[in-house]
Amino acid sequence: MSAFTEIPAWKQRLLDRKAKKALQTQKQSTDTASDSDVTCLKSSKNHKEYTYTMASAKENGAKKLSIQDRFALFRKKKLAESRLRKYVSKKGKRTTLQKEALRRKFVKQVESYIGVPYAQKYHDKGTKDYDAPLFLDCCALVRRAINDLQEDFGFRLGRWNQNYQFSTLSNGDPTLETDPAKKQMSELKPGDLIFYTATYNSEKARKQRLRLVHVEVFTGTGADGEGSIGARWQKGHVKYFESHKFESKSYHSIEFHYRSIEPWLNGMCSVAPNHIGWWVDQNVNRAVNKYSMFHADSKDLNEFCDQDAGDVDDENGLPMVRATRKQFYVGKSNGYKMIQNCLINRGWSQIPFDENFNTKYTLKWVERRSQIDWLGHKDGTIKTFKNKKGDQIEKQQVLQIVNHIANNNVITVKTGLLHCLREASDEIKQCARLPETYDLSIASDRLHFLKVTENHDEYMDSDEEDASTPGTMWILKPSSMNRGRGIKVINDVTNLRRDLMGGKHNEYDGDNDMGIDDWKGKSMDMLAQRYLSSPLLVHGTRKFDLRAYCLISKCDNNNLIAYYHHGYTRVSLVDYETTDSSLSNNLVHLTNIAIQRQHPDYEKLKNDAVLSMNGLEKAIECPNGWVAKELEPQMMSSMAAVIQSAATKFDRRAGCFDLLGFDFMVGNDLKVHLIEVNTNPALHVSDGKVLQELLPKVVAGTLDIVLETTATEESNENEQISREGFHLIFDEKKEFKYMTFEQRLFQTEKRNKAQMLKLKKIEKMLRV
Repeated sequence: MSAFTEIPAWKQRLLDRKAKKALQTQKQSTDTASDSDVTCLKSSKNHKEYTYTMASAKENGAKKLSIQDRFALFRKKKLAESRLRKYVSKKGKRTTLQKEALRRKFVKQVESYIGVPYAQKYHDKGTKDYDAPLFLDCCALVRRAINDLQEDFGFRLGRWNQNYQFSTLSNGDPTLETDPAKKQMSELKPGDLIFYTATYNSEKARKQRLRLVHVEVFTGTGADGEGSIGARWQKGHVKYFESHKFESKSYHSIEFHYRSIEPWLNGMCSVAPNHIGWWVDQNVNRAVNKYSMFHADSKDLNEFCDQDAGDVDDENGLPMVRATRKQFYVGKSNGYKMIQNCLINRGWSQIPFDENFNTKYTLKWVERRSQIDWLGHKDGTIKTFKNKKGDQIEKQQVLQIVNHIANNNVITVKTGLLHCLREASDEIKQCARLPETYDLSIASDRLHFLKVTENHDEYMDSDEEDASTPGTMWILKPSSMNRGRGIKVINDVTNLRRDLMGGKHNEYDGDNDMGIDDWKGKSMDMLAQRYLSSPLLVHGTRKFDLRAYCLISKCDNNNLIAYYHHGYTRVSLVDYETTDSSLSNNLVHLTNIAIQRQHPDYEKLKNDAVLSMNGLEKAIECPNGWVAKELEPQMMSSMAAVIQSAATKFDRRAGCFDLLGFDFMVGNDLKVHLIEVNTNPALHVSDGKVLQELLPKVVAGTLDIVLETTATEESNENEQISREGFHLIFDEKKEFKYMTFEQRLFQTEKRNKAQMLKLKKIEKMLRV
């Protein structure tokens, strides 16, 4: 029984007349075209379908045709295909059973080409493969199988490579994480396609528009259910593979992109509008570029498919092992593409995302410290062992580079930073300029906080002091959260004091109700920090803070080296105020991007939420040149002080570096205050033009400095511009710590005073 509905008799007669007319027109066209170019439009009353076939223009002397003749043939072909699509679409939507049957038919059709050689030019003349009647590379295999079944699918697949095929099943850009067509391997069904993006080893290799270099058909066979069919090797044939994953000699850093053929099964084959490099006609299933019908006699016609994507087989028919190169692993999060691009451009090879367990890396960049195997980390130390003869042999480990210090939480957790600076000298505290802060998880800090806020006791008359006056506002921060989560701004500490005190004391309270050292009120895992209620404002209306970067490029037992990078300015999208109603509005008081994204018009205003350092000076009231001469030196001094305070606390081991985010605020007095230090600072280029320009330079400069510092590679000349934003602020071995001019002057005066006191003592002793 036919799966499609019957066509009415009147419609069949109309189609017959159109077919007859088309044949008459075609007969007339043969007077100018060669006999082998005759096109045939068939009409079958029994099968009720129309197909159009035309011999290859290149194979049948199309070079002799005029451009007008070629266009006429091209137009007829597209019209016939259009009729076929319209005919199929009117049969109604395909059921799930019909689509599954077509999927199986497609897989069988692909399997029917098992053994077909890849391309003639890779085989010796006179051999069976060289004289084969058909050759199929990776994309040609898919195209041939689809077009063999064009009457079932309802369309012909265009004569272009895997980039085109990908774009008909996706949004045209495999790098976008938001692609709704994206699939996981576990979601694939036999017949679905696996596309490969990679970077060619040779700089002379023809670049692919979407970095797509290969395609295979998923079968789900093999020991791990990862099998596929494809034309993989240049000297090979179409064959089954146990796994679709492989290493190539032609390219490296392979990524897999899984796509369903569901659109094709539904009879849809249209190129995505944002397909890079193609002009797309939305009404017709074709893409027109320099390889269009106007270039039918081009010598590069075969380059519609990627003839150079396959690997080269050795004499045993096995893929050759690719040349040894440095390998890196990067976690698929937080700006990973910038890291990926930098290292690939240096000639490094990428370890697949799903191989976080792989230990054969030279560099590893991940989001969290817990993703690093610290016990297995190779720090380049010399190991001594005995060989079979009993001789002792010394062997130096290969140095592995990782992007975290094992215990960077000594400063990246708010409580850690507080206690780290508390234990430092007064000079370091003055340089760091951390606001008055109390750790409410510690009883002694709760006592001090209650002492400094006792004028706001709930038993006092509220008219005695205005709780909203400058200096009385506090900001409460969870000790280990980021992105502004859990933060509150208050201007009345009455409720907080009540929670800390545990209610009223009276004469009937005894010490039998609690242990002698038990705290009666609540203990809280958060910090209370004096709020900077008179901040410097952008355009006089909006609060801002500064995100600067600190690169600790070396942190081993021999030395600790740190650099400063100016970063950028984060601006609130709401005017600043301290009224009671504004305290609960985080958009007013918290300027980090994660909070500002909650603004309903963020996408329109995001370029206003981030300013460059040059843009900042134009937006605030300050002396000319103040940002470079005053602001940045204060931030560098504070950053150097924090690193000095943590130098003895860090877990020092070779190969560890860290890119940290330091957050600062500026008061009306133009003094800088340190707010907090963040691990894994956000590297999202999607948040405005400033970050699109800045962040790639930060990442490139970071990697260049680290690789040079660890003696892994020499500095790359192409990255010199990226390194210009980094300034050395701390070098333990050279006893260098950055200080402002005023701080250095004060230190010199202090040193001179100490020397004068010594001289006076000596003089007094001599007199005696």
